[in-house]
Amino acid sequence: MTITETLSSSALMDLVSRSHASLGGMYRINSMSSSIFDLDVLLNKILDETFAIIRAEGAFILLIDPNNDQLEIKASRWQEKEGLDQKVSISQNIISYVLEKKESVLITDAKYDSRFSLAESVVHHNIRSAMCSPLRGRNRIVGIVHVDISTSAGEFGQEDLMLLDAIGNAAGIAVESAQLYTEKIQNERLAAMGQAISGLSHYIKNIVAAMETSHTLMERGLNEQDFEMVHRVWKPLRSSNQRISNLVLDMLTYSKERKPEFQACQINDLCKEVADLCRDRIVEKKAKLNFDLDPQFPKIQADPQGIHRCLLNLLTNALDALNKDGGEVIIRIRRESESEVAISVEDNGAGIPEKARERIFDVFFSTKGSKGTGLGLAITKKIIEEHGGRIEAHCDPGQRTIFTIELPVDARDR
Repeated sequence: MTITETLSSSALMDLVSRSHASLGGMYRINSMSSSIFDLDVLLNKILDETFAIIRAEGAFILLIDPNNDQLEIKASRWQEKEGLDQKVSISQNIISYVLEKKESVLITDAKYDSRFSLAESVVHHNIRSAMCSPLRGRNRIVGIVHVDISTSAGEFGQEDLMLLDAIGNAAGIAVESAQLYTEKIQNERLAAMGQAISGLSHYIKNIVAAMETSHTLMERGLNEQDFEMVHRVWKPLRSSNQRISNLVLDMLTYSKERKPEFQACQINDLCKEVADLCRDRIVEKKAKLNFDLDPQFPKIQADPQGIHRCLLNLLTNALDALNKDGGEVIIRIRRESESEVAISVEDNGAGIPEKARERIFDVFFSTKGSKGTGLGLAITKKIIEEHGGRIEAHCDPGQRTIFTIELPVDARDR
């Protein structure tokens, strides 16, 4: 009350407004520890709130790599300012001090602060004032957050330092939670793959046996110059090699996180490329492949390699489901809304048994027996979810099966 009595109405309103913004920002950062587990998204959200609470011109977050205890820059942000050199530069002395003492540092006037040997960095970046706080997890320091301000924009005070210190506490818990969640998911994937080795061993053994037989026949054909035999053996040998290659790629894809490499891509073209790859299989199955595509369909922002892999998995499964005397597969594309598109792969094969429908996207679950690995649909689901999309299956025994992928037109914002 003593403080407020000495302030003018406008100053009091400014104080209340800033206090309200600070409380709101701290509440949102605290909430992130239980709601955001994507580390890149989390760090950028933390910087958003930092800029909203503290009048900084530059800010960045460094995290400690648990493998080598080295600090790495993981997120940075600058206010728009023409000609600003956006190369990060901070005194190693400050970093060492913050990590060793586990306390925040305020540099009121960097040009005249002799504690941390800042002169060269200060002159190069035109820095007037800076603050650095540790990101405190539950049991350890997980990184630091640094903010600075230019010579023309004033300087930070003790109130700003208290706010950044509070941000460091809340953000440290959120970062640690995200790291633990990522580690847990990774461990679960690796454990699932370890449990599946025995199931995959029979599948791999069959492929290797086929390759050894093909090699023996190939050598005999070459020695006897029986090129008809060589030609006949070459196809199953190439097929076995492709199956092994696909298996290795599938296991690598599922076992690690992968950020999609977004670019403008034409879904129509991807569908046709996948169909060309399956042309021999289509002929072998005496199947009909029909397209329901829109020639005016716009390009979308997606990872073409990832979407290509998903479509190839779905088309291969559809062809496998067809009867030996032929069948039909239809690939459709439609615009769901201004922000979403749908791709469906439909077949009139044997359908999926009722007991299997709830597990078709589970890793290592397969309805093909020893002929399948149970990785295809699990990987397809993973890739689509990395795009911010979803995949669904509609199927009945003995009737048509439809797998539908729904994707955002621009997944970069997801």
